[in-house]
Amino acid sequence: LCLVQVATEDALYLIDPFVVGSLDAFWRIVTSPTHLVIVHAGREEVRLCHPAFGQVPARLFDLQIAVGLVGMPYPLSHAALASHVLGKRLSKSETLTEWRSRPLTPSQIHYAFDDVRYLSTQSGAMYQIDSSEAAWNTGRSEAPNLGHKPGYKAGYFPVSPMDTLGDLRAEMVHEMRK
Repeated sequence: LCLVQVATEDALYLIDPFVVGSLDAFWRIVTSPTHLVIVHAGREEVRLCHPAFGQVPARLFDLQIAVGLVGMPYPLSHAALASHVLGKRLSKSETLTEWRSRPLTPSQIHYAFDDVRYLSTQSGAMYQIDSSEAAWNTGRSEAPNLGHKPGYKAGYFPVSPMDTLGDLRAEMVHEMRK
């Protein structure tokens, strides 16, 4: 592993494993179920993550597979996808560069940033399935939370409702029916 490229909603990062040493903190974030990891052709990410940390990403979204599932050509390169979906032209001049050499050239750094810059934008431009009741959103903070939100498998089976005002409502309905 010669370089780790990360894009968040707010910033782009390049992590040099030759400088930072252990990537355990990074792998902990990648494998956490609270983080969505978006990749393009992510076989290498999974292949490197498992031996390094003993786990694979809990929430992995692979754009290359997703575009194939929605009817676009498969496999579609990252540059072709960015061009088709976003109208962005990505330089692929550094694809086969020597990533072990330091210092990285400005061209390599620009290429590395562009390689991850549009991943989350592409994910948003395609189909995205979400629901506030979905299991993957159990721990997500939703403000303002105007009601009780039971945890995953913690209220949607035959038991009494987890509602502090259930008795009061039952009594009110009983009185109205009289």
